[in-house]
Amino acid sequence: MASRLSSGEQRERGFLFCIAVLTACVVVAGFGLRIVNGETSFTGFPWWFHVHAVPMAGWIALVVVQSWLAWQGNMSRHRQLGWVGAALALLMVVVGWFFTPATGALRVTEGVEPSLDYVTFLLVNMCNITMFGLMVFTAIMLRKRTDWHRRLMLIATILVTIVAWFRVMGLVGLEGEPQFQATRIATIAHFGICILGDWIIRGRPHPAWFIGIAAIIVDFLLARLLAVSPIGDALFRAIAG
Repeated sequence: MASRLSSGEQRERGFLFCIAVLTACVVVAGFGLRIVNGETSFTGFPWWFHVHAVPMAGWIALVVVQSWLAWQGNMSRHRQLGWVGAALALLMVVVGWFFTPATGALRVTEGVEPSLDYVTFLLVNMCNITMFGLMVFTAIMLRKRTDWHRRLMLIATILVTIVAWFRVMGLVGLEGEPQFQATRIATIAHFGICILGDWIIRGRPHPAWFIGIAAIIVDFLLARLLAVSPIGDALFRAIAG
């Protein structure tokens, strides 16, 4: 099937598959290395703490598979799995909104200080999963415009790696404001690789990537504003209690 594609289209699909794999590696690094280092484990936490990670893992795996199917030109199977992805994305948004405050409260019982920085981190997650849902919805609406569809799906996926990047930065010893800044820079750099690849393959970057960068900036700014608002105060009291 792949042989029927133009060389430029084939290179683009191959590059986007590589971006999907890179994104999956970030998630594995962010969460897997903590387990290897003994900083977290599968024991000692309630069942829902582990279950809430299942949709995320499923989404990452599905995006890699979907990117590979597109690269191989197997669009029939790609479309069949697409609706599975839509249902999984909806589940991720619901689970993210429900479990983020609950996870925050659990971490406080484990000794994490319910500080302004921590509340901001939780709000970044909640803003981010909302932005993820908007990107996936838009990608589905634009599924016939494949250049936008495939990039918006990857943008949504890169957005949910913020938590993984945050954990990676924690593993290298960053905390507080430096950890936030490094996470934002790393995620923007992730999009920078996408822009560079498009520039090489297409001769110009696709505008979708700049929407992804704008989404990252909005996520962090909105989270900081909400953290010092009555919403942030209510979240602080909820997890502290």
